[in-house]
Parts: sequence; C-alpha cells; structure tokens
Amino acid sequence: MQPRRWQLVAAAAIAVLMIAGGAILLTQQRSYTAEKLFSMYYDTDRTIELTRSGNANIVEAILKFQQKDFQGASLLFAEILDRDSSNIAVWFYNGISYIETNRIDDAVKAFRYIVDDKNNLYVEHAEWYLGLCYLKNEQIDFAVEQFRKIAADQKNYHNKEANKVLEKLGRK
Repeated sequence: MQPRRWQLVAAAAIAVLMIAGGAILLTQQRSYTAEKLFSMYYDTDRTIELTRSGNANIVEAILKFQQKDFQGASLLFAEILDRDSSNIAVWFYNGISYIETNRIDDAVKAFRYIVDDKNNLYVEHAEWYLGLCYLKNEQIDFAVEQFRKIAADQKNYHNKEANKVLEKLGRK
C-alpha cells in the first residue's frame, strides 16, 4: 500500500503543477510585435470623410484616394500642398497615402505637421496614426510615448484603442 500512496501523492503534485502552469500561461500577456499591432489597428477605411468640394485637383486626389490609388493621390496631394501648405485635410490624407505606399517617414512628417498645428479637426486622428507609424517603423519607445499621450486624454477619440495597444505592448 505504501508505493500506491506515494504514486497518488506524485500524481496530485503533477496535476497541481500542470494547473498552476496553465493558469500562469493564461494570465500572462500575449507577446505582440509592433508589426502585428500595426496590422491590428491600422485601417484606411476608417479615415474621416472629406467632401468632394474644392478645386479640381482636390476632387481628383480624393477620387484617387477613394479608389485606393494612393500613389496617384499622393502625387496630387503634394501638388496641392506646394500651392497651399496650410491645408490640414490634404496633409492628413497625404499621410494616409504615404502609409499605404510604405513611405512611413513621410507619413510621420505629415502627421507631425498636423499635431504641431494643434488647432484643427484632425489632431486626434493624426496623433493616432503617428503612433501607428512609430509601430510600423519599430520605434517602440516613440509609439509608447504617443499612445500614452492619447490614453491620458479621456476625451480623445482613440483613448480606448491606445490603452489596448499599451496593454498589448506591456507598457500600460
């Protein structure tokens, strides 16, 4: 009977260890790469709608953007910005076009311009896309700083998403 009792104690100990190990694995945060997080949260279809008013170049650029011809749209946006560098909406859509054409550094510049301007309707969205650009470029510290700024503002449109990204990065 003695060996049987020892076997039961050993089996119980193994079961406890397995349960504890499983619980630890379930409670640990998943490891998310910057690229995975970017893919999870970047969605060009969520961009703000622009009206189709304005000069012919703006209308043509927006049409190209909506048709997902981001290279063509970006060229037209750049022409417009050469003539009117204060057009925040064009900066924003050009930033998205830059992301779509994998010109992330140019996208960062576009979104920085919008954020630095501060007094426009695109600031919150530009802050969000700026954070995503940092993720895309594997600039995790800059991304964390950007998402913390968004998360600290309860009124920010992207507040909840920023908190989720920070949680997934283990930097909340």
